[in-house]
Amino acid sequence: MNKILFVFFLLGLVSFMPSVSLEGQSYTMSAEEKELNLLFGRMQKAPDDQTKRQINDTIVMKFGEILSRPESFGIKFDSLRYCGKVVSSDGVVRIFTWNMVLSDLRHQYFGFLQVNKPGREGRKTYFLKDSEDLEKDAERKVYTPEHWYGCLIYKILYNRYRGEEIYTLLALDYNNLLSNKKIIDVLWFDEDNKPVFGKPVFQDEKGKLTNRVIFEYNAQAVMGLKWNERLQMIVYDHLSPVKPEFEGNYKFYGPDFSFDAYRFDKGIWVYVPDVNVLND
Repeated sequence: MNKILFVFFLLGLVSFMPSVSLEGQSYTMSAEEKELNLLFGRMQKAPDDQTKRQINDTIVMKFGEILSRPESFGIKFDSLRYCGKVVSSDGVVRIFTWNMVLSDLRHQYFGFLQVNKPGREGRKTYFLKDSEDLEKDAERKVYTPEHWYGCLIYKILYNRYRGEEIYTLLALDYNNLLSNKKIIDVLWFDEDNKPVFGKPVFQDEKGKLTNRVIFEYNAQAVMGLKWNERLQMIVYDHLSPVKPEFEGNYKFYGPDFSFDAYRFDKGIWVYVPDVNVLND
């Protein structure tokens, strides 16, 4: 049994610092960004949950109105605070996500998905509605923007296989006071060009395919889950229980100093055990 080191940290608000330059040039914040930043700042400092919800409702309304404009795809939103943004390398998908921390330390998630495909009908904006938690059978479910599980998306990867675009998402869910979750999910578009979260493209160590991968671990531990450019893999900390008797009780899990990965191969994310990341 490997000794597990839990790295402790203070669980706080997720804050995304504003960019001050783009490729060496100064970046001028748009009027839309300034307005949203003011609202996000007010929500973070709100004295109670009711006020937070009221301000967040205004954020959702204002953000949605801005993103519904065709010219919104030209606004980079590089200086938004308290809101994460990811953009696919093909420029088709852009996702904004943020969280609202309530007085009991529960997290509620909100977001917008923008699609920028060719043609007049190719530009769409979807509100991501946090409607349920990632609980039983979540690895086998599919979700839609209207029925989303809620998380902070911090990385998007683009792959194409046999004419189909696959957008892989890395995300974080502050699950509860005892455990957090990291997620690998897939966004794709059905025959009606509607966005769908989840597809059986993740092959586990037993060869079984699931719609997404969910890691649950102690809320005071830090789990790494990131894209490794050198290895061309999604690399993550392998999780183990702090004691054998806690097997299956994920609030007692944490990194054990080994690493596993997923490698994209012919449309499937294939599980790769015991990856050497010492050179990174």
